[in-house]
Amino acid sequence: MIYFDNSATGYKKPDQVIESTVNALKYLSVNAGRSSHKLSLKGEEFIYKTRKEIANFFGSKFIQRVIFTKNCTEALNIAILGSLTHGDHVITSVYEHNSVLRPLYHLQEKGIITLSIVKPERGNMILESDISKAINPKTKMVCLTSASNVTGEISDYEAIGALLSKKNILFLVDGAQGAGHIHIDVTKHNIDLLCVAGHKGLDATQGVGCLIFNKKVDIKPLTFGGSGSETFAKIPSGYPELLECGTLNLPSIISLYEGVLYTKEILSKKQKHLIKLTGYTIDKLSKIPGVKIYSHQNPIGIVSFSYYDYFSQEIAGVLSDKYDIAVRGGFHCAPLTHEFLNTKERGLVRLSFSQFNTLFEIDQFIYALSNIKEYLC
Repeated sequence: MIYFDNSATGYKKPDQVIESTVNALKYLSVNAGRSSHKLSLKGEEFIYKTRKEIANFFGSKFIQRVIFTKNCTEALNIAILGSLTHGDHVITSVYEHNSVLRPLYHLQEKGIITLSIVKPERGNMILESDISKAINPKTKMVCLTSASNVTGEISDYEAIGALLSKKNILFLVDGAQGAGHIHIDVTKHNIDLLCVAGHKGLDATQGVGCLIFNKKVDIKPLTFGGSGSETFAKIPSGYPELLECGTLNLPSIISLYEGVLYTKEILSKKQKHLIKLTGYTIDKLSKIPGVKIYSHQNPIGIVSFSYYDYFSQEIAGVLSDKYDIAVRGGFHCAPLTHEFLNTKERGLVRLSFSQFNTLFEIDQFIYALSNIKEYLC
């Protein structure tokens, strides 16, 4: 199969990620740090090494404030639900995933927060000026995606972070799509909370994500349980134990360690490759009658389009069934993006590339799309 659905989950993994995961399952399937035997202590060593490597990769000064989660969705829920309180005002954008929108809607419906949703006033990028106009005296946090999972559009997070830092407003970045594709430094870019997925741009397995935050924010736990320390305390006194109850997913965390090391080595080359692939695809698609393109050339690896008035899910189904090409149709868990783009009736077909995809695969896709009409209703 030709796999163009990497924004959902990266399909092909680097050899070192696969080998490390298999070895962990074979030789280190333990509760890391919960016991004093050698295997448990070895597991805890890997946990710490990964925490430290992630802090270094994303420019964090606080290793103990790198929290492992099962995915980016869980990290976002912890960040949002664990840090906002009654009376807070929050700003977000039309480009957000439901993993951001739904926790915010939940707090809004409970009367805990007020919410402002901004859209680009000029072009497609969320700019500092868009955010600045929505700030009021009660604004506690701005929640933005690093890059749209629908179009690949990158927010101006560097300028926005600088603005919010001056105003002492928390900046939460959803790094699900940006992490492993663009340079994100939480210190340089004034990001107070960063949530990332392991299984996308960081080339790890499914089952691991991270919340990275600084000392400007304290986060209340959403779940409670064993931590392997402070057994007689009602809750742990500090991080990471306060937010990491229960057994950690050690094999996936080890895969993330290798994925981050791998990404550090190839990031610049990967960006150039994805810019090349998206540019090539956009050029080829622009020559097919009936295609409307919603993406610009980008290092995220995303190109989304519509084709005449066909439903995007139908196109995705035919590409899979008849041509063995995996793409994503539908609404990508980003309802406000589709409202903004006027695509909420039929959705968009999304191609999302990784460093393992090729121009030859794109040519095969272009051939399929050029001949797809005979299979569409």
